[in-house]
Amino acid sequence: AYLLFAVDARRPFLAGLMLAWAFATRASLVLAAAFFYWQLVAPASGERFERKEQLKRFLLFSAPPLVAGVLLLWFNHARFENPMEFGHTYLAGGRMPRIRDFGLFHPAFFKRNLHAAFTLTPRIIDKAPYLQISKHGMSLFLTTPALLMLFRPKRWHRILAPTLLCLAATFGLILMYQNTGWVQFGYRFSLDFLPYVLILMAVTAPPVGRAFQGLILVGVLVNAVGAGGFGRRLLNPYTAEFACPEPVLESKKGE
Repeated sequence: AYLLFAVDARRPFLAGLMLAWAFATRASLVLAAAFFYWQLVAPASGERFERKEQLKRFLLFSAPPLVAGVLLLWFNHARFENPMEFGHTYLAGGRMPRIRDFGLFHPAFFKRNLHAAFTLTPRIIDKAPYLQISKHGMSLFLTTPALLMLFRPKRWHRILAPTLLCLAATFGLILMYQNTGWVQFGYRFSLDFLPYVLILMAVTAPPVGRAFQGLILVGVLVNAVGAGGFGRRLLNPYTAEFACPEPVLESKKGE
């Protein structure tokens, strides 16, 4: 809804309201504001606003996120005596070694998150249920194979620049987060950036032919199996650390 209202900065207040609701539940989504501000300066339609109209739409959009942001900072201070603390530091009672050693965001988490997002696959075993899925999930290309059509770009459009900017900022932040998403069938943090991916697919992907339809159908079937079997005997998850080991400080290696 936010992106729909934000295109061409057509519904500034509603766009701001949708964004406020979004980042009130997931703080990293505040980065999506860049999409609206880009549209305000360089609309996808190519029709630019006069300065007075730009200012009006800027204020209408910015008001809801600003109010929500102030309330969140107050709420955080009331809970944790720190306006910038959203509670993640206290996961598992604040005893997680990776958070203690690296913090919530660190480049050391990049490799394991990239693996969880794109290259993590199930493994075949020699006893029932014969297939095991990591608790970290599996590759987006397995759960959503239609994404492979992004590698066959069709054309360029001016809306792609802000879309790619927000996609890179959001996904880049996620890749440095201390958690892969943990117990999941697919890479659940992709929900933060998939709306941008859908724009890319709508603009650049080839027409929905048989190959495209086939990939969509495979994705539906894979997720149907996941919905029915993940965490149950059918798809009993194997030990999470097997697929995505946690980073270790150089000073602690060999201990």
